[in-house]
Amino acid sequence: MFQEVPQDDSIPSFASPKRVRGRPRTNFNPKVRVKDGPGRPSKKFGKTPVKVTAVFAMNKMSDAQIIVNRGGARSSKSYSIMQLLVEDFFSIPKIRILILRKASPSLRRSCKPLFYSILEEYNLRSRIIEVKQDSNVFSPVKGMVHFSGLDDPEKIKSTDWNEIFVEEASEFDLADYRQLKLRLSSPTYGSFRNRMFLSFNPQDENSWLKTDVIDNSSEDLIEIVSNYRMNPFLSDDYRRTIEALKYQDYNYWRIFSEGEWGKLEFLVYSHWKAVPEVSQGEVIYGLDFGFNHPSVLIKAMVDNFQVGVEQVIYMSGLTNSELISQMNRVMTPEERERCPIYADSAEPARIQEINDNGYWCFPADKSVKDGIDWVKRCQLLIKNDSDELLKEIKGYSYQTDKNGKVMETPVKFNDHCLDALRYCLWSHSKRMTRDIPGIRVLDWKGDKSRDEWDSDD
Repeated sequence: MFQEVPQDDSIPSFASPKRVRGRPRTNFNPKVRVKDGPGRPSKKFGKTPVKVTAVFAMNKMSDAQIIVNRGGARSSKSYSIMQLLVEDFFSIPKIRILILRKASPSLRRSCKPLFYSILEEYNLRSRIIEVKQDSNVFSPVKGMVHFSGLDDPEKIKSTDWNEIFVEEASEFDLADYRQLKLRLSSPTYGSFRNRMFLSFNPQDENSWLKTDVIDNSSEDLIEIVSNYRMNPFLSDDYRRTIEALKYQDYNYWRIFSEGEWGKLEFLVYSHWKAVPEVSQGEVIYGLDFGFNHPSVLIKAMVDNFQVGVEQVIYMSGLTNSELISQMNRVMTPEERERCPIYADSAEPARIQEINDNGYWCFPADKSVKDGIDWVKRCQLLIKNDSDELLKEIKGYSYQTDKNGKVMETPVKFNDHCLDALRYCLWSHSKRMTRDIPGIRVLDWKGDKSRDEWDSDD
């Protein structure tokens, strides 16, 4: 069954729980007796409205076992599903909810922060019990939320759940999906029905999600298609970014704007693979500044033309001082002294402030064509928990004109990690080469400190 999300300006709301008067309860008993029926909030719930999108309403009304959320970028699909899970978590007794990403570290950067931000919005953070070593969270109605990666499918065997949320479902495979369906076997409460939510961008029309799940008539399934226009909370700047895709690449426009199936062609990079651990080598960094867009720090370990790559910072809303604090967290004192950072040259004041804090930061050479040509020479081994980097490189393609002719310029969208990677590899290669008539020879000098380099210059 297919459901198109209505595109109107009406925004439903949900009444969040009202904080109880007096001293906050920090050690409540999760074994409290609950008399409410499924989906009906307790009498302690107040009337403070929390705004939601139409995507939330469609998920809430869906009665199928498998609820597929196929959508473009920032259509609110993931946020809406998480809002719904938070409601169920506090209103359905003994509910068991599993929230998944393919790689475990991904949860720390995506699903967990989203879950806790919604708890804060609903004024519920103080009413949960966390068991961090087990990645479990408990509610006053004996509900449980468990966060897990599925890099090892054995993790979920012999478990049972009422609701499963598979974020970035395209990261998973068909065997994972079939195993997860078998886990929807926890006892239900009242008329509540166990169900699974799948959320993804439709980048590949030949994906198992389409051929084996959505197009499979035997599946008890509803498909909800959404796009950025259904998210009234999206910033104007981001709307303009998405709308600009229409004039860069029609295929990109269909996928990331309209949420329609596409097939990314003319990919820029092909010599890469995801690995559990990255190779060792000379350590350099690439830095792409942002605020509304994410600030990104990429770590590259260079061994001639084999490069281990790891995404270490990917965060929006960072001031320069906050960015430096994050860099202090992920870089050792020795790396700050010995490892060069190649940053966006359009931000000289930010580069200077980073250097004033003890780093070794250079303005990068931002040549796109030359930089891409150099990165293409490298064998990239990308750590498999670098989620945003992997997502970007899988969809990074050249623009095509209205006649389908391939242009030399990549589509300018979702490329923050790849910009940072290009900055460091291309800029460092220029600094690390010496000219011999007719050729350029690599001359890596990673054992030198900042002071030694400065004396050479």
